[in-house]
Amino acid sequence: MTLWLIPAGSRGEHEQKFLDESRVYVAWDGLDVDLGALLDRQGLIRVMEDRFPDEKAKALVNWSSQVWPCLFVSWSGFKPNVQRELAASFFKVRLWSRKDLLEKLYAN
Repeated sequence: MTLWLIPAGSRGEHEQKFLDESRVYVAWDGLDVDLGALLDRQGLIRVMEDRFPDEKAKALVNWSSQVWPCLFVSWSGFKPNVQRELAASFFKVRLWSRKDLLEKLYAN
């Protein structure tokens, strides 16, 4: 069974927020943007360039590679356009339904 660790900040400082809101977030100081609104990784890099203008381009590419790949879980399923976008994704992204997630959790 594969498990993913989703850190709630570098020292767990966002843990209570995650628990209170029953959500997980990309907890990256200064990156106050809705990642769901970005169409691709290049969009994320452009946002990072705006937020962190003093950083080197290679650092921003590295950071974006840590933020962009995600496991997305939807309790109500995914729209067909999300499935089409997945096929063109640079990174391996896994889309799981509620059923997929629960099956994996309870398999072992």
